[in-house]
Amino acid sequence: MLISILLPVYNEKSVYLTACLNSIIDQSYDNWECIIVIEGDSREPLEVAHSFSEKDHRFKIIRPKKRLGLVRSLNLGLKSCSGELVARIDSDDF
Repeated sequence: MLISILLPVYNEKSVYLTACLNSIIDQSYDNWECIIVIEGDSREPLEVAHSFSEKDHRFKIIRPKKRLGLVRSLNLGLKSCSGELVARIDSDDF
């Protein structure tokens, strides 16, 4: 069963986002996709997310053209989820 992990990001520090994404990779269950919705003006989160998505196709990045806020970002990401179940994580969780 595919599990979608929905991760909204707004100007998160690279150290926290890196720890978060590594914690997803380190899980024992490996049939997942991670939908990362990145907002904000900081380039750090985008660079971190791109480095992970280049190495692992399960990371998918969505970058809205304008600021949506948390709820609309989650709704946008939810539309891109393919899994039977959706798990929600914050960018500073690991």
